Amino acid sequence: MNFVANTRKSNIELLRLVCMLMIVNLHTFCFPEFESGTPSHIGVFRLLDLIRESIAIPAVNIFVLISGYFSIKLKPKKLCSLLFQCYFWLILIWGVMVGLGYATVTKNLIINRLFFFNDSYWFIREFLVLMVISPFLNLVVGNLSLVKFRNYLVAYLAIQVIYSIYATQPFGEGYTVVSFIGLYLVGRYLRMSQFGSQISMKTLLWALVGLVAVETAGAVVSMVLNNSDWYYYLLQYNNPVVIIEAIVIFLIFNKFNISSPIINYCSGSALAIYLLHEHPDVEHLFLTYFRGDLYAVPVVQHIVILLLSFVAIFVVAILVDKLRLGIFNYLYPRCRKLLLKRDR
Repeated sequence: MNFVANTRKSNIELLRLVCMLMIVNLHTFCFPEFESGTPSHIGVFRLLDLIRESIAIPAVNIFVLISGYFSIKLKPKKLCSLLFQCYFWLILIWGVMVGLGYATVTKNLIINRLFFFNDSYWFIREFLVLMVISPFLNLVVGNLSLVKFRNYLVAYLAIQVIYSIYATQPFGEGYTVVSFIGLYLVGRYLRMSQFGSQISMKTLLWALVGLVAVETAGAVVSMVLNNSDWYYYLLQYNNPVVIIEAIVIFLIFNKFNISSPIINYCSGSALAIYLLHEHPDVEHLFLTYFRGDLYAVPVVQHIVILLLSFVAIFVVAILVDKLRLGIFNYLYPRCRKLLLKRDR
């Protein structure tokens, strides 16, 4: 997701694309059904799904960490570009689905979609709020010593951990801007303290393997014990293990030294991948197939279809989004010039 205003490092741009792959992956497996008094069945598909989820669950956290690490520079063009991208995909797909008879147009639906009140685009809604308050967060952090910043951040995260165990509000299992603020500040602290620069790649990789193993094992145990509360807590965004895994993955990619115009070109449209497959009118059809029909085929065929689907989603999203980018680059300077003339 191209929200950050600093020099684009290809290793981080690659991480954006990897995270988007992780997000698509999260939306393509069937969640377990817990039945009271009956241990959940754990077969080959379920074990693969648990491993996939344990690896991919930090993706959203990583996006916010990246924004915090480089800090959001709130500028009119950046905000307009983001909004134009969101509405371009929202209206384009909505129009196509209406034409195909899979969607309708009503007053309430228009309001719901245009203000991102639907859960499908929840990330956009929360990130827009984070963008608006980011100058304040940057200002506060800039006036704190590193020690005080660390202490306040630890206190904030400790409160989040306590609330995530005993209540859903105000952190909302990691789906709210309150949770995003903590992740954004963690990213700022990583940059300011250069945390992780002295940690070897080998140590980070082993830490990642250990964290994934802990999450997978915990999920398996919770399913065997038929404890849905623990299962969903282990794999929610504001679980401390998931947050630490996000930090570890970020530090791993931050150690890479990559320079690739192709990676930078593709990552500029990373958000389009999310906007395409999570569109409110696409999501139901997407999930119906990937969480239902696809489980009726053999494991090898299942994996092949998944991989081909991932490639197709990436290619279509990136190519169409370049058309969107061309339209924006044509319209924005002309609209800006027109508005400046009216202000005179």
